[in-house]
Amino acid sequence: MSVPMTWVKEGGMVRLDKKYLQTDYKGVSSEDIVYTIVVSDGQPKYGEVVLVSMPADGPSEGWRPLLSDDRGFTATTSFSQQDVNDGTVWYRHFGSGSNSDSFQFQVSTEASQVIQSDAQTFTIGVLPQSPGFPQLAPDCDLQVTALEDRVTEITPSALSFVDSETPSEKLIYNITKPLPQGQGAIEHVDRPNTPVTHFTQADVNNGKILYRPPPAPSHLQELYQYSFIGLPESLSVYFTVSDGEHTTPELDFAILLLSNHQQPPVFQILDPLLEVSLGGEANIGGRQLEVSDADTAPDELEFELVEAPVNGELIKTDGGTHTRMANGDIFTFSDITLNVLLYRHTHLATRDDAITFSVSDGMSMALIVVQVVVLDVGGEGPQRDQAATLSLEVGQKSSTVIRRSHLAYTDNTSPDNQIQIQLVSVPMYGLLTRSHSQQEHQELREYSSFTMEDISKHQIR
Repeated sequence: MSVPMTWVKEGGMVRLDKKYLQTDYKGVSSEDIVYTIVVSDGQPKYGEVVLVSMPADGPSEGWRPLLSDDRGFTATTSFSQQDVNDGTVWYRHFGSGSNSDSFQFQVSTEASQVIQSDAQTFTIGVLPQSPGFPQLAPDCDLQVTALEDRVTEITPSALSFVDSETPSEKLIYNITKPLPQGQGAIEHVDRPNTPVTHFTQADVNNGKILYRPPPAPSHLQELYQYSFIGLPESLSVYFTVSDGEHTTPELDFAILLLSNHQQPPVFQILDPLLEVSLGGEANIGGRQLEVSDADTAPDELEFELVEAPVNGELIKTDGGTHTRMANGDIFTFSDITLNVLLYRHTHLATRDDAITFSVSDGMSMALIVVQVVVLDVGGEGPQRDQAATLSLEVGQKSSTVIRRSHLAYTDNTSPDNQIQIQLVSVPMYGLLTRSHSQQEHQELREYSSFTMEDISKHQIR
């Protein structure tokens, strides 16, 4: 059974506002976004969707139509997003039937007259109106939105029942079906980290009832305490309410989960470098585009060529086929691991080049620039400065600047800022860093690179 998106009292009405129905299409106004109820077997069986005429001189917030006056109601099978935004779309229950109702709808735009979405189901829970029984309070949704990074208070607007003859401290909630293990728990403030089985309306009114998300997996706990990874978009807790004499039927309370600390992809090579001979070719692979994402599988990541090289071309090889890539072209993680990306240097008068890539997990994006260094075929290349020891002594738990006396290469035809040093491996018991300022230090990882100019400026330690 679908979790009800909203609740209605038996024989009553409920507004279907933008909290439940919200659709946006780029460049399309809300008047042109149309909801159409599926006519064949898609209409509500125990009520109807109606458009309600709003009072011309009254505020819409908190206003409720008179059930005794049919003149302001118009049954409808279609309405616009603007109707929803204006608060004129309501569901009216006929007063008998099942404990829930539903209708199916599709969304289209007036501009294209083409259905834009698959059929979706809107479910409405029906609360029986029995004399003497606790009743759902007006404007109570029986649902709460929980954020991923914190404990969420369950407020009276989310969970509230009233009984004219019973004070709030005597209205007892009994949880009949708690959340399964791994989905978090409903708790009382005075008993943290212990699932609660019963509480009162007074507890809710006084901010004592909470939803605590499940803990994050162990490998993510350094980043955050809680996590919704692996959970559906909504959870259900089933309960009854009793005044000591009368008990409601079993109802469900929905917890809508809102993820807010999804982990972005991160390129692992800070300054990726690609060396190619003049007029030659070189593969671009993991040494340049290694990436990690804490909560997205590599095959689900999408890579894009953002800025193609200007002094060469990027080619995607597939068997015997060679396709020149252009800005906006997409490729996958497997393309990187299979070495199907090939850089070809074509502008023989120019040495250096650059290629900009992006990676996205569907929510976040990261950019990286691969610097291309073109080597002269006939040149000797950088030579070690014989005065450099290629060794360094560092005190325990201290740091030392790497100077030219420790590490230095020279080239008769290249200045220091063009002599690139790339890390093939990194220290096991310490870190290499590059300083951008006295306060900002960037860790150099495997396949990162720096220049002789960085060493001359004492920026490597």
